[in-house]
Amino acid sequence: MIKIGLLPLYLKLYDDTMPELRKEFDSFQEEIIRMLEERGLSIVKSSVCRVKPEFEDAANLFKKNNVDAVITLHLAYSPSLESADALKSLKVPVIVLDTTPDFDFSMEQIAGKIMFNHGIHGVQDMCNLLLRNGVQYFVCAGHYKSSDVLDRVTRFAKAAHMVNKIKNCHIGIIGSPFEGMGDFGISFDILKKTIGMDVSTFSFDKYEIYEKMINREEVEEEYQRHLVSFVVEVEEEFHKQSIVPNLVVRKWMEENRLDGFTASFTDIKKGNGFTSMPFLEACMQMAEGKGYAGEGDVFTAALICSLMSVFKDVSFIEMFCPDWQNGAVFISHMGEMNLNLSYKKPVLVRKPFPYTDAEDPIAAYGGFKPGQCVLVDLAPSAEGYNLILSNVEMLEPVVNTDIKYSVHGWFQPKRALHEFLEEYSRYGGTHHLACVYTDEIEIIKAFGKMMGFTTVLI
Repeated sequence: MIKIGLLPLYLKLYDDTMPELRKEFDSFQEEIIRMLEERGLSIVKSSVCRVKPEFEDAANLFKKNNVDAVITLHLAYSPSLESADALKSLKVPVIVLDTTPDFDFSMEQIAGKIMFNHGIHGVQDMCNLLLRNGVQYFVCAGHYKSSDVLDRVTRFAKAAHMVNKIKNCHIGIIGSPFEGMGDFGISFDILKKTIGMDVSTFSFDKYEIYEKMINREEVEEEYQRHLVSFVVEVEEEFHKQSIVPNLVVRKWMEENRLDGFTASFTDIKKGNGFTSMPFLEACMQMAEGKGYAGEGDVFTAALICSLMSVFKDVSFIEMFCPDWQNGAVFISHMGEMNLNLSYKKPVLVRKPFPYTDAEDPIAAYGGFKPGQCVLVDLAPSAEGYNLILSNVEMLEPVVNTDIKYSVHGWFQPKRALHEFLEEYSRYGGTHHLACVYTDEIEIIKAFGKMMGFTTVLI
């Protein structure tokens, strides 16, 4: 739920001298709330605020409801020093909706309408104080009916929700980050300090505890679910046996209220309790809207968790092979993809696993469906983080017999392939990234701006 506070601002002097005016704004506020709710926002509205104590009460209301951002709406002029301290205390982005009831204020307009349409200089007064107080704010100006201003407000609201999610997400890790992989090699302490996320490590000595929680009925229920969801090419006894480590991960996530997880396959071995790598649970969790990344990458798992809070069609991917002939890139991974994005029903197979002494796991293989996508990569840099974005087209997969048994897909960038790859690496693009099926790149750009990332569009 994208929860946004709405703060109407007004002037006490007008109530003292012309109290009948206030009721004229009721329908204006109600219509704006309705139009924002139609765009998917859940609105927490404060009373109309005029003086410091009222603004303080509104700020407390918004904090209590843990809103993602606050939208300000100037019904008339409102002196900035009345609201400044309350707005500074919020610690969430302020979205300034600079609009008026009337669209036309030309030479033919009557003087009496001035009282209902002069909020813009209150906006200007307030924004100067927001700037001086270091409050993060974004201005969206335009008539609420005759422009796209509410669409722009909604983009910032959704971006703020993503910010709230990544700053407060809780990611679990099974094992340790893959040794030697440097692009996502950031200490958990630094991630906590710079992003805000928390990380919990799976205790291998608890594997048996979770395993004992799983009964035959649960395994059978999951097995039957697989028969419906996949083209199953696994022998029944082995299939049911392989379900157990996946359910162990699910119980661990539920017990710890994790927003996502990652696992390093090199740490999946008998000495650590795991009988096999939980590839399938990674797929299932992404399909349920949870974050995931491979090889112990909590960083990208948190990014995907944040993206999932607004966009449902998101998957962890890796660019594997350039297709120079067709100007495309082949994407894949060992056995993880968001199953909701498979072009056809995924094939469930036994995957050879020669990397450790663990048993072969089950894995669901499929091809990414065609569509317009945004590639999203969060890359650490010397100054902080680069958020690298690119509009691409995921191509319809033409699958031969061999590729069928893999996670597979091909995307085509808007630019020549060599230029795309050069730019991606010029900005430090990592080998772990997210694919989002959307054309709403502006929301993700706003997310980068709110987080203070250097946002790059390729």
